[in-house]
Amino acid sequence: LALPNGVASFANAPSVLYPAAFWLVFMAAIFGYYFLLLGRTCKFTGTSSYAEAWERTMGEAGSGFVAFAVALKAGMGNLECSIILCESLKNLAAAVGWNVSRTTALLSITLAVLLPLCLLKNLAVLAPFSMLGLLAMLFTSVAMTIRYLDESYDPNGNGKFLDDIDDNMQPSFGTTGAMAAFHLNVLVFLCMISEAY
Repeated sequence: LALPNGVASFANAPSVLYPAAFWLVFMAAIFGYYFLLLGRTCKFTGTSSYAEAWERTMGEAGSGFVAFAVALKAGMGNLECSIILCESLKNLAAAVGWNVSRTTALLSITLAVLLPLCLLKNLAVLAPFSMLGLLAMLFTSVAMTIRYLDESYDPNGNGKFLDDIDDNMQPSFGTTGAMAAFHLNVLVFLCMISEAY
């Protein structure tokens, strides 16, 4: 959900998909190369972590900072995940008529779901749920394709479900397209991509 929002932060026309796809592939190549270099460095130095590789190649000075930076990055990823889950729980509760505050939703998700997952010693028990998540994404993709092809939400076509969406939630397209990739607002999208990788 964050990446489409990142694209919308700098453009609002369908032609923006071309520069957005370029930036995604470009950043994926850069980060893939970084991960390859890290793996090669660990193999060359006979280590299993970034901090150990730093110690072997650069000395002990700074290795604590490297370990802290890696932990901070992982912590930020956990915080982002918690925020997304918190907002999702809050919206799902509102859909069934429950008024749940952000704090309650965040504490509920963190204590009831995330903490037990973090305390697992063996992550193999999560394998069936990973497959379930993959199947859910596949189902969602098929459902979206069907709705796109039968024009259920097309304002110029059938649009039989378009009236069910609130006016402020309906998509709107403008004229800011591919050329917006040269505007400073594209940095929001690039930061989202770099965080995703």
